[in-house]
Amino acid sequence: MKKKFLKTFFRYPWAIIVATFLLTGFFGFFLKNLALENSLRSFFPQKDTSYDLLTKTEDEFGSMLSIGITLETKSGTTILTPEYIDVVRKITDRTLELPEVEDIDSVTHIDYVCDENGSISATQLIPDTYTGTDEDIFQLKSRLAEWHDMYNRVIVNDDSTGFQMQISLRPKSDETLSLEENQAKLAELTEQAKTADNKTEINAEIAQTKSNIKEIKAQVRKLGTDIMRQQKVLAKVKQIVNEETDGHHLNVKFVGEPVLSEESKQFMISDLLVLIPLVIVVVLLSLYMSFKTVTGMLLPLCTVLLSTIISVGMMGFFGITFTLISSVIPVSLIAVGSAYGIHVLSHYYIAINSVEGEMTREKYEDCVFSGLNEVIVAVFLAGITTIVGFVSLITSPLGPLHSFAVFTAVGVSLSLLLSITFIPAVLLLKDYRKAVKRERNIDKLTAKVKAKMEKAKRRLELAKIQRGGKTEAEASGDTLYSIYKFFCGSVPRLVLTSIIIIVLSFTGLKVLKIDTALINYFPKNCDFRKDVDHIDQQYAGSNCLFFVIQGQEKGDISNPELLKAVDNMEHYLAANHENIGKIVSFTTFIKRINQVWHVPGAQPVSSSESSDSSSSGFSDGWDDWGSDFGTDNSVSSDDWSNWGTDDSETQTSPAKDFVDPNIAYSEQLETSMTTKEILELFHKAYVEAGGQYASVEDIVNQLMKQVNYNGTAYYEIPYDTSKYPVATREELKNVVENYLTLLSGSLDRFIDDDMNPKEMRITCQLRSHSSEESGIIIADAKNYAAEHFPEGYTLEATGSAQMEHRMTSMIVSSQITSLALSLFSVFLIIAISFRSCWAGLLGAIPLAFSILLNYMTMGFCEINLDFITSIIASVAVGVGIDYTIHFMTTYREERAKTDNVVEVLKETFRKSGRGILTNALAVGLGFLVLTLSKFIVLRYIGILVAIVMFTSSFLAMTIIPGILNLTDPKFMRPKEKNENK
Repeated sequence: MKKKFLKTFFRYPWAIIVATFLLTGFFGFFLKNLALENSLRSFFPQKDTSYDLLTKTEDEFGSMLSIGITLETKSGTTILTPEYIDVVRKITDRTLELPEVEDIDSVTHIDYVCDENGSISATQLIPDTYTGTDEDIFQLKSRLAEWHDMYNRVIVNDDSTGFQMQISLRPKSDETLSLEENQAKLAELTEQAKTADNKTEINAEIAQTKSNIKEIKAQVRKLGTDIMRQQKVLAKVKQIVNEETDGHHLNVKFVGEPVLSEESKQFMISDLLVLIPLVIVVVLLSLYMSFKTVTGMLLPLCTVLLSTIISVGMMGFFGITFTLISSVIPVSLIAVGSAYGIHVLSHYYIAINSVEGEMTREKYEDCVFSGLNEVIVAVFLAGITTIVGFVSLITSPLGPLHSFAVFTAVGVSLSLLLSITFIPAVLLLKDYRKAVKRERNIDKLTAKVKAKMEKAKRRLELAKIQRGGKTEAEASGDTLYSIYKFFCGSVPRLVLTSIIIIVLSFTGLKVLKIDTALINYFPKNCDFRKDVDHIDQQYAGSNCLFFVIQGQEKGDISNPELLKAVDNMEHYLAANHENIGKIVSFTTFIKRINQVWHVPGAQPVSSSESSDSSSSGFSDGWDDWGSDFGTDNSVSSDDWSNWGTDDSETQTSPAKDFVDPNIAYSEQLETSMTTKEILELFHKAYVEAGGQYASVEDIVNQLMKQVNYNGTAYYEIPYDTSKYPVATREELKNVVENYLTLLSGSLDRFIDDDMNPKEMRITCQLRSHSSEESGIIIADAKNYAAEHFPEGYTLEATGSAQMEHRMTSMIVSSQITSLALSLFSVFLIIAISFRSCWAGLLGAIPLAFSILLNYMTMGFCEINLDFITSIIASVAVGVGIDYTIHFMTTYREERAKTDNVVEVLKETFRKSGRGILTNALAVGLGFLVLTLSKFIVLRYIGILVAIVMFTSSFLAMTIIPGILNLTDPKFMRPKEKNENK
């Protein structure tokens, strides 16, 4: 860049400084608009099919977003007392009044299907007459045990010392729903306008819709995002719980996605307040060691602070969510961006020290311009390569990675721009006489300072003698040359080193795990993680996976063939995956109502009655049953004699003689038994339960099935025609449909229609937070459905666990894409700079090795590859390429001086080796500040970046010189010598 242009550009340095501060102030004003959010839904791309299925499922079956609360007695005594039940009742009632709450499951707000005095009733689990007597507690425990599949570890824990509550929140506010409706309407109108003959009316409607969208967006900005709204609801819920539990000696724990988001927010605020000052101190120390001047310390730091404020302020201006990965942006910019200012000031000080005679204003300005002119191309190239590394992440479909890539690249660009504009402008306004005070006024130093300097000088001279008369740069260069010789000084050594790197890398890659569970970002010793682990151990689990099964026509879900297959699948999954804590679905309710209906003692269905019903179809008794339930929540067992289909149906099968098995069960229960008969029952139960591998619970359950105690033998999907008064299995569908009449209104979360369901949802609670394990469960469920479901039914997974699993494939695909893009960009930049494709390939080799070693480290250290740690590869490329270019540029300069390749290498190490190591150390130390983060994943980032800085600098000074020394490529030779050859 010509000095004449520089003088013209910097004619008014004050204007540059004022413009910089105005720009910073403008965007800094919007920092207050930053929304700190860390939820799975905010991370996930909303155009993905998994997100579409999530929202569709919630629209159909209700919210899958919940807050989990556990209340446990501090003394370890039973929680089944009037005092604690009253606490739960008050919390439930008050929370249900919140408009953002959709529903609550608690011990005081859940149905209990039972047989009372010959009638089936859907009553409250805890009756109003509950007083907490021993008899009441026993009755409550009996009810909980009777429907174990529904209540155990969901409402109360195993030892009855704790209650659990699940508060379902509305995932979207009315404003958000209205906004989505208007946006969909706008898209539809826009398409219609393309083909409409009369566009006037449509254009007017489009204008009105756009106006509506603008108004709604203003309301959303005022009221806050859905995540912010959920956090406000969480605060209200916590206040209610704290007020109602005060003085009752209860331990309270909160879990759920809104809780995770709130905890993440608090961690982020704490980190930002601690880490940014720390990284500033680290950079200041490194700048002081480099320049030992106030100007040298403050100006590079000032540029990165200004660029950080502007880039982060832009996020507030454009309404971009500030997530966990966004908190790495300030640290990255301060650690990496300061290098450009350091380069500019280094050449400035070199120019100042090279001035002969008395310093004048003209000479001083010439120093500023000449120093900038010498370094601007190198700084620009270094900045571009770093930007390329970060921008490669823009290919990721994950919003937070996308925004991290964009605004880190913007920040680096601003750091680069301010280094070549703001710093020279400030230097030009500086008093030139003060600028050289440090260099020229040594005589004015105090005697004490002089003595210290003389002492330091003697130490340096002594160190030089110990180094054999070599300068520090020469000695360090020789040391680096020796390291190079050891690893890559010959063809066998170069090949062996490369093979070792490749073998170790692929060995580490084999054990590398990809997991995107957000809970793993928290250290295991933090309170939130402890609460989650406790609930996973004591209850059904805090992670949720949902399956949606869809038929082809309305009413298909009532098919016993499907329901039996679904029930078998649920048992299969629970048996093969120990971290499945609970599975609840439509089948759970069908089995319960079937059990209650067939409790021995109900009026039996005789063979003659069966024959009549078979020939005429099921009579109107079942229709009466539905209306009776709607009135008094009960149905008399007398209606059983009229069991059947509607009169409108024609006979589809011949009648059969049927004897109700409950006749024999009732007689058996009322009959005295001999010891031998009792032992035979126990033995049969023991064998059926699995013999020596059976648990006491399994044996007792088998024993109760043998005598159908409390209808246990009928806790099943109606499937075996021998147990029911029907001739074919198809007729059992009517049984299920009539059960739906009784359960109408209680199954909204499990089926899409009260009477003729086409879809059903299965809730699967998990006690683990491994996205890999969730993927295995999903695959098993899909494989089972494909093999055992009747034709025409589909199964899809959804929920937070499925979305986290889906993110793993996104991480892999985006990592491959971003690495390919960044390495190709590196190849292109170096190839253009050195005018050789071979040079581009050579420069990409150490970066590729560095990335492989990073994955190896992660694999061996059991650090998961997730959407946070996936940025390491881009950092390795963005920063590591500087070392490669630095070394190759110096080598080419030295190669132009001599044909002695060995001497060229030694001189290259002497000139660039120390600078490469210093820069790697400075960047590595800057990122190591992240090891003090509250998030364990950010601690990993700090350590991994430091390792990457070491490996990329090491490989740049071993692999590259090894190849250059052995091949002596043409692009490194002087042009004249290439022409002569």
